[in-house]
Amino acid sequence: MIDRDFTALQAVAENSMVWRSACAIGRALERSWADSRAANALTRLAGAIAAMPIGQRIRVSATTMAWAAAGYGASLWIAPPYVRSGIPLPAILAVSVIALIVAIGAEGFAKSWGHSAIREALRK
Repeated sequence: MIDRDFTALQAVAENSMVWRSACAIGRALERSWADSRAANALTRLAGAIAAMPIGQRIRVSATTMAWAAAGYGASLWIAPPYVRSGIPLPAILAVSVIALIVAIGAEGFAKSWGHSAIREALRK
């Protein structure tokens, strides 16, 4: 009985103007994404990062994570309490510091990765 009710609700929702409008907007966004400047810029950026040596890729990734964590931590000071994450500020700062340490020692991390226990655990 619940399945039939849900099917009826689904049919009503799919025939609604809101649902059809959302689907039309989604299809238009999908078609326009391939030709957009943002998609082309992201494709070029991904290609440039993939062409970098592994140490440099680690440095770029770690620096990006450090800036993102620091920016998120800074945003907690201006965000109202009811929209903040439950992640405590010290944990966010720890992520930022660890990412900076990885960025500084990126070449060493790249060299030691081949013998890493974490790598072996991830392969299993």
